Amino acid sequence: MRVDGLPEGEQNVTQGRTWAEAHENARDLVSLVLGIDDDPAAYTVEFLPAEASGEHTPTR
Repeated sequence: MRVDGLPEGEQNVTQGRTWAEAHENARDLVSLVLGIDDDPAAYTVEFLPAEASGEHTPTR
């Protein structure tokens, strides 16, 4: 998944086997890139389907 809102040129993708793991990995990515503590009160990570973000998903 792509994580929007991070500084230009920084790592902005992560993954997980489950939604919960992907969410945790996204929070870890944000805290590492921004150099902040992973405090749930400090920021939120919201999942959006690719269609809502303007991305296109491949079809099979």
